[in-house]
Amino acid sequence: MGNAAGFDSAERERARLRDRVIELASNIHAAESELAGLIAELDGTDAWHGPGYVSLAHWLGVNAAFTPSEAQRRVRIAARRAELPALTAAADGGQISSGLMDRVGRVASGANDADLADLCTLATPSQALRTIAAYRRVEDGNDPDPEPDSSDVERTWLRKWWDDANRLHLDGCLNAIDGARFETALDAACVAGERDADDAGVRISGPEALTRLSELMLDDARATGLTRDGTNFAVELALDAGTGICRYGSIHLTEAEAGEVACDCRLHHLIHDGGIALNLGRDVRTASRTLRRALRLRDGGCAFPGCGQTRFVHAHHIVFWENGGPTDLDNMVLLCGRHHRLLHQGGYTCEMGPDRRPRFLDPTGGSVVPIDGKEPPVVSSLLAWHERQRRQPVDPRAARPRSGGEPLTTWALDNLVAHLCTAAA
Repeated sequence: MGNAAGFDSAERERARLRDRVIELASNIHAAESELAGLIAELDGTDAWHGPGYVSLAHWLGVNAAFTPSEAQRRVRIAARRAELPALTAAADGGQISSGLMDRVGRVASGANDADLADLCTLATPSQALRTIAAYRRVEDGNDPDPEPDSSDVERTWLRKWWDDANRLHLDGCLNAIDGARFETALDAACVAGERDADDAGVRISGPEALTRLSELMLDDARATGLTRDGTNFAVELALDAGTGICRYGSIHLTEAEAGEVACDCRLHHLIHDGGIALNLGRDVRTASRTLRRALRLRDGGCAFPGCGQTRFVHAHHIVFWENGGPTDLDNMVLLCGRHHRLLHQGGYTCEMGPDRRPRFLDPTGGSVVPIDGKEPPVVSSLLAWHERQRRQPVDPRAARPRSGGEPLTTWALDNLVAHLCTAAA
């Protein structure tokens, strides 16, 4: 009897934990939708406008701790709320996540809004996305006057990121013509690698072929003198002679990896901190390639808070050259054209912090981003109004699909797609 009671107690605890996860997820979805409403209001009042901000997404990235992709997604959702009342109501109720709302918004319109809301609350998100993908294929096939250019822009991409094991991941999608070219180039790289191998029986893998393509492009850039912002294209690794740490950007290499690279490379000495300062003095106004390399190592791209631009950046003198500022690392910062103009024409200033990294001040002298990352808590009257206007508490099981997660059969998929096509007609 005691064992049975213990089993019942453990099962109740597991059920409580499951219910708590679903309840919290439902409230997160509702809060995300409420945030989208606030962002829509913010955009409508132009309250985010100000020198230095390129877009609303840029403002969110600087002030609300969103990554660029997260900020852009929320701006897209906010822009569609008014024209998609049914989907918005489902999201407000915690039944649709912001990710699903963004994906559905790509095919949603006033004509199919209610049907898509019904689909998203009935099926699981993966089933809804599968249905929407099939619907898009059918709709594209029935379009008598398709626009391939705009479709290609929407459906082609290349994303890359590093994981915790210091491996680069690639995720991309190419149109048919570019995809055929890329696949053929990979095949050619495989054949070339097998041709040049010492062992006649060796086979080149896909990753090895992709690496060979990269090497060929870098060889061509070196042979033709191709540069970006005055900097040569080269894989640049920073090796600290004191600690022995070797890294590429923020990616640390093992001793074996560093040894492999150092076996066939050019070495550039950049002495810093405790050593001799990099200093080109007053004789040179334009940053040299060596100095640009050091700036890219430190700043990565435009150093203005929230700006992600890495190409077409300028080397700016913090103390203007005409005012006696030297052309050295501690008086230089990389800026995109927009933010470079802000420092020369917009009243913004830049200074080197005690950590030898640039920080930016607005025309009033305030830090663009607080140095300690903290601001005093502010109770917004707009936020308080939203709290008062909030609808009834979120259903703790709102995130659960009404179908209960039953499998999506081919017959059901065909019927759902046909229903969406009829709604959009």
